[in-house]
Amino acid sequence: EFDAGQLVIAHGSKQVALYRVVSGSLTVSINVKGEVRNLSTLKTGSYFGELALLKPSGRVSADVHADTPTVLHQIDCGYLHELFADQPALAMRFFRTLAVRAALLLKSVDVCFAEKPALQGRLEEESQVTDTDELFRQRFKLTGEEVIIKSYPTFVEGKIAQHGQLYVFSGGIAFYAKTYGMKNKRLIPFDFCRQFDVVGSTITVQPALKANQTKPLITLTFSNAEEVPRAQQLINRLFQLSRDGQDLTLATSADRKLYNANSTAKVKQLLTGEEATLLQDENRFITSEDWDNILLKVCAKVQTWQPGQVVIREGEQITSIFHVVKGSCSVHVQSSSKPVASITSGQSFGEVSFLLQTPVTATIKADKDGMEAYVIESYYLDVLFDIDPESGARFYHYFAALLANRLIKREQRKFHRRSSDRKSTKKEKSKSSASSSS
Repeated sequence: EFDAGQLVIAHGSKQVALYRVVSGSLTVSINVKGEVRNLSTLKTGSYFGELALLKPSGRVSADVHADTPTVLHQIDCGYLHELFADQPALAMRFFRTLAVRAALLLKSVDVCFAEKPALQGRLEEESQVTDTDELFRQRFKLTGEEVIIKSYPTFVEGKIAQHGQLYVFSGGIAFYAKTYGMKNKRLIPFDFCRQFDVVGSTITVQPALKANQTKPLITLTFSNAEEVPRAQQLINRLFQLSRDGQDLTLATSADRKLYNANSTAKVKQLLTGEEATLLQDENRFITSEDWDNILLKVCAKVQTWQPGQVVIREGEQITSIFHVVKGSCSVHVQSSSKPVASITSGQSFGEVSFLLQTPVTATIKADKDGMEAYVIESYYLDVLFDIDPESGARFYHYFAALLANRLIKREQRKFHRRSSDRKSTKKEKSKSSASSSS
């Protein structure tokens, strides 16, 4: 029980429980540069604190105060996880409800395109870094002196072909791909390479003795076979310079320590396996086997669109989620003559309309190079999850966390923007008053 005005949850505190409002009223608010902004009001029957389930390592992103004398039910997250382990069908329904709720809140936020954050993968994933080299350094935890010399569209073959980018930099090569929630991220310094074998459009990186392994470090296939000769020439040239002792290795002694023979265990973690690391926290429970089932066995198909071809049209009802594998597409709304966003390889769209079963709010067209994407149909998901509700629970857990994170980021951008607009208005009024006085 809480008195009127009492703080229920504080911003930044650790999330440990889910709350349901039995009686009373509460306000959710955030502090933006000293200005308190109310986000929503919680009435009887509402619940909050779900991020404790979606993001166990997370912190509360807003303050919650009681407006009136309030009674809450508090449900410990540990108990819920035990319950869901015994009743996967209940867990699936619960997390789907959270995903739908997040989707509804996303649509209520005043932005030009309801699914736009889904298209801004760089903002979502890399803390709003926009510079390409800075994004690269942040993603692979490199020093401020490393820059991308050249990048190439490539993919790793397997049960699911993972399309991404091969980056060539002075200290080595790196590969990054993301298919829905599954990442493949490799950092391979030249110190741990012996040679680069090219067969057709495929390049295989063979390990040096200090890498402490015999199988190839990575095998990549170029999307454009014509780029292979020049890529091979560039990589071999940089590799030879590094072996000749020129200062083209990683910039600091701390970095070199990470990659020397005394750090074998840590290096092997970077170099071996596919490291299809699932997004931390967001899809804590989803597995690569789940994605295999979804993308391969029953649910997904690969579709191709020609340059300029419409993928989905504004106002259409869709029952699919799209994930771009190759190429890109642009987002168009009636209120703008120019595209409002671009969707590139590794990004997805359609989740909100998929969950809410509402018409899409924009037209999406393939760009000049065309586009290839995985398409997941809801009917096949329903069939799969009826058979395997545990996979369904993990799937909707992932999407609920993903959409909740987008909602938080979007709300923060919205209120920061409003705060900036108000400051600009005050400055203009001040200038206007000064001019009138003079």
